[in-house]
Amino acid sequence: MPPALTLSYPAIKALLGGYAMKQRTESRQFLAWFLANYYRLEEIDVEDCICDGIDDKGIDAICVNETLAQIDILQSRMATKRKELGDTDLREFYGALSQMRSAESVALVASSTKNKELADLIADKEIGQKIEEGYKIRGIFLTNMKRNADAILYLKSVPGLVLYDEPELQQHYVAIDKTDPIPDPITFNVSAKFPFIEYPISADLKMVIAPLLATELVGMRGIASGELFAWNVRQYLGRKTKVNKDVEVSIQSPTEHKYFPAFHNGLTILCKTVNAEKTTITISGYAVVNGCQSLNGLYENKLSLTPDLRIMTKFIQIAPDSQLARKITDHTKQSKRHYSPRFTIEQFTSDAPTIRDPCEVSRRVLLPDQAWGTSIGLATGTGYRERTGGENTARLRFERAVDLPSNL
Repeated sequence: MPPALTLSYPAIKALLGGYAMKQRTESRQFLAWFLANYYRLEEIDVEDCICDGIDDKGIDAICVNETLAQIDILQSRMATKRKELGDTDLREFYGALSQMRSAESVALVASSTKNKELADLIADKEIGQKIEEGYKIRGIFLTNMKRNADAILYLKSVPGLVLYDEPELQQHYVAIDKTDPIPDPITFNVSAKFPFIEYPISADLKMVIAPLLATELVGMRGIASGELFAWNVRQYLGRKTKVNKDVEVSIQSPTEHKYFPAFHNGLTILCKTVNAEKTTITISGYAVVNGCQSLNGLYENKLSLTPDLRIMTKFIQIAPDSQLARKITDHTKQSKRHYSPRFTIEQFTSDAPTIRDPCEVSRRVLLPDQAWGTSIGLATGTGYRERTGGENTARLRFERAVDLPSNL
């Protein structure tokens, strides 16, 4: 079970202590704690999302998920006395979401607000443009209260509104520094038609690869809470990040299930023990370090799974506290990083010298593109590219800032 949190006021202040910074109100601390622990954002990304303040139009934070083509609008209520949340606050928030339903209404918010953070967020994250491109708006209401019957009834009547109240926060909390794998053993079935490959790499490192039934994979403990992904906790972006939309469509299309091993990259699972026999593979002390979002998508669409849907799964038996286990996890994360919605590491080449940003190291890289200039700078939280042959300059805020691998 996830560890219990003390969310009542004033005890919650101890929980938020690590997020107390100059100019951060308790409300902003609550948001920062939530984004770090449930969205798994780094500190700089947390700060880039929050706009809670005077004239924020009922919008306390904005998070964009490029993979899902989804924009999350957040509002928080940290109660100091009230114990229950009714439908009044939820209705007001749902009304505020109407301001973000079209590019025109978003432009009006940006031009009319006196909240510079909100206006900058709308511009930097290109909210209006993304809405025109078909991004969906989702409301996330955050509170330390517990929903009452009125709130429950109202949530059933409105689409695109998610409530993280006290019970929900308790259920889905996994500490960032949690590193223990799932101890319970679990067995998967294999057969002559779907055999496994055992690959002994060294005396203390064994690998087993097999196409496993998705219906059995979703039986692993800790998917809903995120505990299963604790060894690679920064890769799992919380319960909100489900799965790439194309994969989700395939999950819901039974005729495509038999093709999954061909077009899906598969799962990588680190285990303390792996025992492969003629018809079964049994593991214990395990954690998923690659394929987190896909596994979460399978879990949330488990009613659509059929016996034809198999996922190529790689089990690696290794001591969880070893340096090699950390290297495997880190290399897995490196291969999945995205630097912006439109550019990935595979698109970049560079032999230019390293440049230094005041906050962190970045590199100048070359991007072949006929319509745009060849240089793109990656810095802490922001990047830009310049159009050639004109005065217009387009500036793009990157969703995540990460160091480029040294071999680029």
